[in-house]
Amino acid sequence: MKPTSLPLSAKPLPIWRAVAWLGASLVVSSAAMAADAPASAPAPASRIPSPAKPVTAPPTSARSQVAAPTAAAGTEKPMSIADQVRAAVEEINATPQTPPPRRSAMQSPRHRATNPVPRAPSLAVSPSPSIQTTAAAPARPATGGKSAVQPTPVSTRSSVDDPAQQQYLRARAAALGSFAGTAGAAAAVGQRSGTPAMRGNKQEQAPELPWAYSGDAGPQAWAKLKPEFATCGAGQRQSPIAIDDSTALAGPAEPLTLNYKASNGSVVHTGRTLQVDVQGENFLTVRGTRYRLVSMDFQQPAEEIINGKSFAMGVHLLHRSEDGQQAMLAVLLEPGEANAMIDQVWTYVPLDVADRVAFPAGGLNVASLLPQDPRYYQFFGSLTAPPCTEGVLWMVMRQPTSLSASQLRLFTQLFPNNARPVQPVNARVVRAAQ
Repeated sequence: MKPTSLPLSAKPLPIWRAVAWLGASLVVSSAAMAADAPASAPAPASRIPSPAKPVTAPPTSARSQVAAPTAAAGTEKPMSIADQVRAAVEEINATPQTPPPRRSAMQSPRHRATNPVPRAPSLAVSPSPSIQTTAAAPARPATGGKSAVQPTPVSTRSSVDDPAQQQYLRARAAALGSFAGTAGAAAAVGQRSGTPAMRGNKQEQAPELPWAYSGDAGPQAWAKLKPEFATCGAGQRQSPIAIDDSTALAGPAEPLTLNYKASNGSVVHTGRTLQVDVQGENFLTVRGTRYRLVSMDFQQPAEEIINGKSFAMGVHLLHRSEDGQQAMLAVLLEPGEANAMIDQVWTYVPLDVADRVAFPAGGLNVASLLPQDPRYYQFFGSLTAPPCTEGVLWMVMRQPTSLSASQLRLFTQLFPNNARPVQPVNARVVRAAQ
């Protein structure tokens, strides 16, 4: 009988293909032997005797000694099953193997559920000595039912939300030094002032650009630092102003009713000035409305100018009515005798930004700050610091009061210049009360 030979390929075969060829070779050999056997003793086609030796590949050194069986018809003794198996294994092993195909991106586990790869036929060995081959059906794409391999969800988080990217932005902003406080620095790190930024799943407010009295964040830039500061540039009734008696509306006016008592309070370092928060029953009554004294702060030099003259320091006393209207009383100071109220505040001066010091009970007497002359100037203006809110009723005392040189020097050491320049009067009426 002529042995069945396996087809050769130019490259090594995968092991599963070798096993498939082996099983097919055994089936063909079994059928050929059954056809050559005598009719009186037919061999069952479905049974193959077990080989005398284990079906293993001979050692590598003996592979070259296995020759293909000769094809002399009628004179050659049929080969045994074991010999045929060994010969087939030798021939397969001697054939160069084909490397397995490279798995593409579409065949990764992430895409198996939607792009199945057809499977090769597999061998199923029954418990009996007989061998049969079964071809497995190609896998079907998962539709409707639950797939064994679920696709990996794709992240939709942007690079700006990535923690590493945010850490880089923070480090870059820190490296910019003093420039980090300007509008250009906010643009350089990809953020806009006042715009919330995302950190993971939490919303984080971007640091606000500080306003100042000089530099890139000075008064000329206040309106551009934040949208709510726009009035600082677009307002038509801004404060402070330069007052001139030649253009002021002179005439009689109601007297100011000032009812200030010894009070409690505290002084805080805001980073731009010293602010005194007042507690107690302190009132200003004007134009039929009573305003409660809320706070006062200090400027050096004074922001108001009268008849072309500047003053060493100014104090603004902010009052608020029950309906939320604001009234500001400005007191001007020039070097001279020590001021009793200034001395009270300087005694408890804070040591750092945001540091707050409380006065002793009844230790604040605002009345000692006021001049003897009750005359004043009156006009509508605004707050002199951002957001520069307008609609504030202003009263500026005409007569300045005094403070000592040492009192002025202490404040100047803390705040060399914290005054806003004067603003256009425009079409406002300025009254000069007689």
